[in-house]
Amino acid sequence: MDAKLFLPLLLLATLSCSAAYRETVDLAGEWEFADGSRTVTKADGGAGAKVSVVQSELPPAANAVWKKVLLPGVQPFVPETVVRHYRRTFELPEGGPDKVVKLVFDKAFYRIRVKVNGTEVGDAEPWGLAWECDATKAVKPGRNALEVLISNELDVNGPWKSMVKVSWSIESYFGIRRGVRAEIRPKLHVTDVRAVTKVFPKPKLTAVVSFSDGTSKTYEKECPDAKLWTPDTPNLYTYSLKDLGCDFPDDFSIRVGFRELDWSG
Repeated sequence: MDAKLFLPLLLLATLSCSAAYRETVDLAGEWEFADGSRTVTKADGGAGAKVSVVQSELPPAANAVWKKVLLPGVQPFVPETVVRHYRRTFELPEGGPDKVVKLVFDKAFYRIRVKVNGTEVGDAEPWGLAWECDATKAVKPGRNALEVLISNELDVNGPWKSMVKVSWSIESYFGIRRGVRAEIRPKLHVTDVRAVTKVFPKPKLTAVVSFSDGTSKTYEKECPDAKLWTPDTPNLYTYSLKDLGCDFPDDFSIRVGFRELDWSG
């Protein structure tokens, strides 16, 4: 029996925002950081296994010891620490009634909770994937207070419940690992571009562009000059919405490689 595996490569998706359509406030740099506490119990049927049953609150205890830390970066490892608190302030310009404000985390492990000016705006388990939350109703022009809690112990009833035990052995890795930014966007904007590349019979890119109003549209682009991606020659190509044939003004781009694998047997 012959079988084929078509392996589309979307090796890296990048966001390139035009100043006319989006305004970005980079939140990299100095933050305040404190280790937090947890509440644990014995897991049913698991001798000595620990699970968090109460998520720590924001802000942390009044006696928390705050340190300066540069983000993105690696935070100090403290054994048995399962909660990390981060805080900082940031300035926002006037957005206008037709704008939304998103807080974007390029990579955070594992469970994340976010407050802006005392109002909770996000609670999720992105497991290291890029994630964003809508802070529009909590922010104000001028100075804003941002608080972030990262937990190493996942919700035992959440989407990653099968991975709860894994987090204990890699507790030093959790936290904010990559960039953080605030984005002021028009209410109608691109939320995602999902791309699939094909090599045979000729290089071709199919992209599904999703918008904030819940709609999406598919675009196809012939790429006759595309060279294959390999570990030794990692050829990558960047395509803007305009390159894909999309005339929407949001300057959102993707970076892709072309490769297919097949086998017989």
